[in-house]
Amino acid sequence: KCAEISSKICRYIDKDITHKFIINKNQKPKLKVISEPLDLVLAITPFNLPMILAAHKIFPAIVAGTPIILKPSEKSPLSSIKLLKTLIKSGLPSNMVNIITGKNGKKIISDILSNLKINLITFTGSSKVGKNLKRMMVAKNHHLKKFIPELGGCSSVIICSDADLKKAVKVVLDGCFKYSGQRCTSVRRVIVEEKIAKKFIDNLLREIKKINFGNPYDNNTALGPLINKRE
Repeated sequence: KCAEISSKICRYIDKDITHKFIINKNQKPKLKVISEPLDLVLAITPFNLPMILAAHKIFPAIVAGTPIILKPSEKSPLSSIKLLKTLIKSGLPSNMVNIITGKNGKKIISDILSNLKINLITFTGSSKVGKNLKRMMVAKNHHLKKFIPELGGCSSVIICSDADLKKAVKVVLDGCFKYSGQRCTSVRRVIVEEKIAKKFIDNLLREIKKINFGNPYDNNTALGPLINKRE
């Protein structure tokens, strides 16, 4: 029944019913789609993939013709600044993209949100900060503005009894320890079919013990440190 109703709705949505709204039946209406850029976008990026995530936010804004303010993490702002310098050198207008950095990220965002011209806020980071940012938007009269949060994940790996255990161990190791686990896509939990659980765990622990920790600039290092002492 639901599928039948859904089919009828889709047919209605796709149907051209313009003629129902024409006052003068002899006059054919002219329809025009107007696309225009947003006034201003605020983009906030985390420390862990500073160049890639800055590019993910800057380039769509440039394509759309929308000016953007980028607030990168105070822990890793240099690659974003280098990217912007390269873009300006390549011909981008100097005020199309602005980068604001500083140690007190919360105050900086609060000050930026005082500008009511901002149409959209895009944020990549933790769920906790994303929720706090939404509250800040409401407090600063941006409660009806577009908000695109890309927050923490809950990535799981499911391993069935017919899996290649050697490959499964490698997938879990990469998922847990690459970037020292500092990714939203890091593996949070591993679900293993009971009949192979012990064998998988034994294999996984054996490989974990081989991981060498140290300076990330050393090619022999498998696991580097976290971003700073506090973390």
